[in-house]
Amino acid sequence: FNTPEDGIAVGAYGYYLYTKDGGKTWHDKLVNEEHDFHLNAISQNPNRELYIAGESGNIYRSVDAGENWTTLSSPYEGSFFDVLAWGDSHVVVAGLRGHFYLSDDKGESWNKIPSTVQTSLNSIIQLKNGQLLVVGHAGMLLLTNTEFSQTATYQLPDRKALADVYEFRQNQVLLVGEAGISTIDLCVVFQSEVIIGCQHGQ
Repeated sequence: FNTPEDGIAVGAYGYYLYTKDGGKTWHDKLVNEEHDFHLNAISQNPNRELYIAGESGNIYRSVDAGENWTTLSSPYEGSFFDVLAWGDSHVVVAGLRGHFYLSDDKGESWNKIPSTVQTSLNSIIQLKNGQLLVVGHAGMLLLTNTEFSQTATYQLPDRKALADVYEFRQNQVLLVGEAGISTIDLCVVFQSEVIIGCQHGQ
């Protein structure tokens, strides 16, 4: 939702719905008339530009609040499961087999983010401290700063797949996945010097 009235929902087989009345009524449209790929995630930057990550490497952008969509050139043919836009021009997408890409020009070009993660990445959030946290299959967590100059990984002992993540307090996150719902303290599972905002020795 961009306002209490204006919202968008995306889903399987190109399903795209929008509302202008707070969800009382919904209308459908296509982001690309030739596509019926799954639309897996949507994100908005501070300029209200929208990005959708989808099946088979498809990425879409709208600069007019979803009225019109452009299909962007993709760096990967496999599916993307999440997208995160921040700042004026930064976008990251993550998906199958640990594929993780960054664009600094609103999706016009992409660079692969170096990572040792080989499992699918399902959800990306920006933490309150500004860092990015990505979670995925096999209980994998990937933490990085926005310059991608410092990254760290942690794997949950049960190695159960993670579907989503939410930060409810600084450096404390809620994990949702195959094992249900759990919480972890990032200052505990990662080295304190990697996490911004951790007390010394925590």
